[in-house]
Amino acid sequence: MAVTDSQNPLIDGNTCGSFLQKLQGIWDEVGESDEEQDKMLLQIEQECLNVYKRKPDKTLGTIKEQLAAIAPTMEQLWQQKEERIKEFSDVELQIQKICGEITGDLNPDQTESGSFAVDESDLSMKKLDEYQSQLLELQREKSERLHKVLDYVSTVHNLCVVLGMDFFSTVIEVHPSLNESIGVNSKSISNGTLTKLAKTVSTLKEDKKQRLHKLQELASQLIDMWNLMDTPIEERRLFDHVTCNISASVDEVTVPGALALDLI
Repeated sequence: MAVTDSQNPLIDGNTCGSFLQKLQGIWDEVGESDEEQDKMLLQIEQECLNVYKRKPDKTLGTIKEQLAAIAPTMEQLWQQKEERIKEFSDVELQIQKICGEITGDLNPDQTESGSFAVDESDLSMKKLDEYQSQLLELQREKSERLHKVLDYVSTVHNLCVVLGMDFFSTVIEVHPSLNESIGVNSKSISNGTLTKLAKTVSTLKEDKKQRLHKLQELASQLIDMWNLMDTPIEERRLFDHVTCNISASVDEVTVPGALALDLI
């Protein structure tokens, strides 16, 4: 509701009119509904009219009474505005933090400061809802990325076990936050981390494939020599852990150290 001279006989450059205009500005900022504005304006205008009826002369006392009549409403609206700004700041800070986690450009000093410079030109609930929807979508993406990171890390662990490699040094080479001692919520979910994990998994799978092929070649040669030399079964059993994989597929080899370099 716009405050005009025809609607409010008190607006004539006086203090009450000035306050009403300030109220209108705050309402516009916080997106107060027209119904609530109309209701509150009527109450304020009535208070101002009562003051003028009691003291028609524009004395200092009259002005003070005008201020006293409007001050509680102004205080309430200022408080509402501050609370709304805090809501915007909190949401925008979380949005910035997740965006930084995704791009890998997270600035701890900025995100831990607890505040965000809010554009106060539009503090309406509609705008706040838009930010909250954006935050919800980013939170979903963060959850999906974290799940993907944990899957990659699990795969790296299983491959390292079979290949006899140090999982810890392998995974922190991708990113230090992938250390098992660091909490799940602190894991890196950036584009760079996901790309490196995918590349690491691909490299380890290729190593596993090549090592299995080499082991199977050696096992075949070993069996041929045993047959040629009539090697006793007892001696052959010493290498069961090698020959058992002579016809295995890559995915079937899961025993720890089965494709370790020292074994080959």
